[in-house]
Amino acid sequence: MNSRQSFLNSSENVGIIPRSLNSEFDKEEKKIQHFESTNKKFYKDVKNYCDKLDELAKSETKLIANISNMANPLADSNQELADKSQKLKEQLNERAKSTDQLKQTCLTSVVEPMKKLNSVFPHVYQSIKRREQYLKDLQKQQEKLYKLQDKEHTGNNLVKINQQTQIVNQSKQQFMKEHSFLMKELPNLYSSRLDYVRPCVYSLIKSQEKFYDDYSKFYESAFDSSTSQSYENSNSQQEDLDDEIKKLSDDVETCLTDIKSLSIVANYCLFLQIDSLKYLRKIKKKIN
Repeated sequence: MNSRQSFLNSSENVGIIPRSLNSEFDKEEKKIQHFESTNKKFYKDVKNYCDKLDELAKSETKLIANISNMANPLADSNQELADKSQKLKEQLNERAKSTDQLKQTCLTSVVEPMKKLNSVFPHVYQSIKRREQYLKDLQKQQEKLYKLQDKEHTGNNLVKINQQTQIVNQSKQQFMKEHSFLMKELPNLYSSRLDYVRPCVYSLIKSQEKFYDDYSKFYESAFDSSTSQSYENSNSQQEDLDDEIKKLSDDVETCLTDIKSLSIVANYCLFLQIDSLKYLRKIKKKIN
């Protein structure tokens, strides 16, 4: 068996690169692909949720209009019912504002951050494609070397073999540099996913919790005299929630900056290590 056939039939190497090297890289690449697909699905689902909130707002607007049409004729015959209908109309107007607030939180705390995160992946795949090209170049140069080695070892051919060997070594160094770079950066990017997504989801959940709790109380006590006071308390809680969401949004932006500082995203800028444990402790304090 000549050297070229040995190269092609080898079960242990791809060119002069161990198969295990590609196997390890494939695992990291699949993680990133799963990260991207999950993020895109989540982004799509939350956008659909925002659309449903629009439908809810339209239904509330229609309900308010129907109550107005019903209350006007009752003003002379049943003033008490007309007053309650007017009060319900005013309360529904407040609910419509709450629906819009939830939608805005949904957009600013989840949809926009997820959109920004999605923009990172094309840079990642450019680096992965570059590695693939380096590997193909290495295999091509290795194939040339094997062809030269199969020829008669004359003085001229030995010079060519020596030159081609240097080219193969240079190609291997170039490939290994890119491979090592990706094997460092891909795990770092993958490990940052929770740090980035967690505060986004937390903001949405907290907003939903308050929104649906208020909704339940509203329909349970629509004509209760204490409703006005409960709405005052609700407004105060909303201000506190808004402050908390603002802080979480700042954390998301900080984490996004860290992600973009990864060399794989920032075209080989200096990598800033994300301190995951410190960040998670900060989030836990906010939750508690």
